[in-house]
Amino acid sequence: MLRQLLARWGKKAPDAANNDQNKQAKAGSDPAAGRPAAPAVAPRAPTVDTPPPWRLVFRRPMLDRRGAIAGWDLRLSPWAAERLRRTNAQRALQEALDFAFVQAAQAVMQSPRMAVLNLPPATLRHGAALAQLPRGAIVVLDDAALGALGTEAPVVLSMLRDRDLKLALAPALALVEPPPEFIVLDAATGARDGPNGPAPTAIAGQGRIVTNLRSFEDVAAALHEGADYACGAYAQAAAQRTGQASVQAVAIANILSALTAGRPPREIAELFKADVTLSYRLMRILGSAAYGLGRSIGSLQEAVMMLGTRELYRWLAVLLLTSAGGVPLARALHETALVRGRLLELIAIARGRTDPPEALFVTGAFSLLDLLLNVPLESALALMPLLPTQTIDALIAESGPWRPYLDLALALEAGDDSRQQAACAKLELNRDKAAALYAEAGDWAAGATELGEV
Repeated sequence: MLRQLLARWGKKAPDAANNDQNKQAKAGSDPAAGRPAAPAVAPRAPTVDTPPPWRLVFRRPMLDRRGAIAGWDLRLSPWAAERLRRTNAQRALQEALDFAFVQAAQAVMQSPRMAVLNLPPATLRHGAALAQLPRGAIVVLDDAALGALGTEAPVVLSMLRDRDLKLALAPALALVEPPPEFIVLDAATGARDGPNGPAPTAIAGQGRIVTNLRSFEDVAAALHEGADYACGAYAQAAAQRTGQASVQAVAIANILSALTAGRPPREIAELFKADVTLSYRLMRILGSAAYGLGRSIGSLQEAVMMLGTRELYRWLAVLLLTSAGGVPLARALHETALVRGRLLELIAIARGRTDPPEALFVTGAFSLLDLLLNVPLESALALMPLLPTQTIDALIAESGPWRPYLDLALALEAGDDSRQQAACAKLELNRDKAAALYAEAGDWAAGATELGEV
């Protein structure tokens, strides 16, 4: 029945569509006519009593076939979904949600990335909210959303089309007219390509989005099998890595260890000479406009001295993340590692305690070293025996004084409200401040990745 309704929506004649719009304008929100509630007023900014946007909308990275973060999957946070089930809080919360989704979508679409929206049914029925969504954003209507809309689905789809929003529909509706730009496959229900089931029939040019994948391996497989975009737990491995560190990774680790041990610039320069590629990259970075030296660098030893121990250590730590070639999803993993590193560094600065920001940057960045180097994390860290004990404890034993920093980063990535609260309490950090620092770290990592600065 639902498919027939949607097919009828696609084949509606222009005059009929105009008549329907005129009727809607006269009748307002008429349930008997099958029209959704669509207030004429735009979503209002939340009052001081409503939750902040970061608590309402949860975003997950959407990866493309290059293994890079191409956009953000925006959806209800678990906290907001639970609150919506409380009837006494629905109206005020829904207004705040509409505003939060519009703001989040606009912010994403103003960047080089795309917004993929999983809107709650009430927002989908809110014509004024849909009218403010940025053109070109992708709106997902999976089986659950279409079921919740019921007979209102054709009208909602018409509103989305009128706004020039792209559609990602459930597989059963891939061939409705006009066809959606994407079909969306939910791995959590087994609806995806490959070993778990056959691929739905799709028309030429129709894209495929796979969501709710459970691991690094699943995300990599979905993209390899033909998905245009995939979303899931790409930073969690289902199995331990079994490879060996590359020659360049070992060379970088040796220099990092020498820096940690306080070796003089002459000895550091000798280690660079053992790897021509590293030597070239060091000279190139100092010759870039970012450093603006205005003169040539005569030797590797001079380059080491000009860059300085702290900056050299940081640059090498980031370079280590990209030292293994051919790793699936490397671009997304690299950016996520940078987000973690920068976040931990910013938290240390904000707390103003004795925890060293530079060491915490390395702790966060190295948390994905196993996936980036395709080796067990213990083996990767063993290449640098002089890393701080707190770093080893946080990454391997999942304990120690620096572990709450990483716990907060992981909780923010997962949208886990209770874990965020627990980590913030241990760090004596305000929740709003933590959310702001996370956004700042994300912007920094995205900018650095796009510009190739790290």
